[in-house]
Amino acid sequence: MTLTDDIISMKNQGVEDTQIVETLTQQGVSPKEIQDAISRAQIKNAVSGETPEYQPQEPASSEYQPQEYQNTQNEYNQEGYAPQEGYDNYGSESGNSIEVAEQVFDEKSKKLLKQLSELKQFKILSESKIENISERLKKIEDIIDKLQMSILNKIGSYGDDLSSIKKEMGMMQDSFGKVIKKSSRKSKK
Repeated sequence: MTLTDDIISMKNQGVEDTQIVETLTQQGVSPKEIQDAISRAQIKNAVSGETPEYQPQEPASSEYQPQEYQNTQNEYNQEGYAPQEGYDNYGSESGNSIEVAEQVFDEKSKKLLKQLSELKQFKILSESKIENISERLKKIEDIIDKLQMSILNKIGSYGDDLSSIKKEMGMMQDSFGKVIKKSSRKSKK
């Protein structure tokens, strides 16, 4: 049996929310789980169209009612309004549920706000790191461009040197060719 089913059966037996919370807390269930299960039980009852088998009991006398409730009820009675049925205990039970729901909402909101602040910090740090990396990439690109230019200049100068060596070799070949021709003519004679 799930926690929600346990709560539904307790409600069907006429146990109030505060007693359900106390019982489950003593069993070691966390307040958040209890509140979630109570909410699910209320939703389950609302969806199925069932109402708990018990009817909230009104206090036997006004001495058990909080002073504020007595004053409010007396004011209504003095003004001629009849108290409405079924709303006597609603305020106290829903007040507890609302308070617990607000606490759960506050806890989740705090977690979300903490995560948002962590994301903002991450964003700031990552933006600065990305800018730093971008600057470094630009410097690397400049260095690579300079290296390419110097390599091209060196290759160009090697090409110029090779063409001058080629010319010198050609001139030497011509000179040796003339010397060999002269010596071969002399040897033939």
